[in-house]
Amino acid sequence: MRMVPELLRGLLSVLPHWAVLPVLAALAVVVAPSWHNWVKVKQVKNRLRWAARARTPEEREAQGNDAFTVANGRWRRLVALADEALKLNQRDLFRRALAELRASGKAPLDVQRLEAAVQPETPKYKHPVEAAVAIERLLKAGLYDRATERLSEALTRFPTDPDLLALRARLADHPPTA
Repeated sequence: MRMVPELLRGLLSVLPHWAVLPVLAALAVVVAPSWHNWVKVKQVKNRLRWAARARTPEEREAQGNDAFTVANGRWRRLVALADEALKLNQRDLFRRALAELRASGKAPLDVQRLEAAVQPETPKYKHPVEAAVAIERLLKAGLYDRATERLSEALTRFPTDPDLLALRARLADHPPTA
């Protein structure tokens, strides 16, 4: 709060007394929309935090809907909502905010950034042994579909590796999961 008196003193030292009030009014008109948006973004983030702490699914859904009501389809607020939902691991709210952002057609760079944040990077194996070890770990965890995907990626890069071919034969014995 020390900033306001210092601002007034600075304005009075530069401007005549009669001009200070119009300058402050113009400054308020310029700053008010940004301040209003900042307040709304904070409200959206608070609603998402309350949703993350909710005890029942109904309460969580109500808080999430409130966050979207406060966001009111404004793209800056939707970006903040998506960022916060991603941070709080609320995937359904994140997907909903991302869908609204895509539909609005605004903030394409933010949409790309948010999409990249949830899509895991596929590993590029440098050696077939590295690929075989990673696929073995997936098999031990029971993730046969994921192991099959990784094996096909590794076989495109190392098509004649005997360890990878043996893993392909082993995976052929497992039926695909639904």
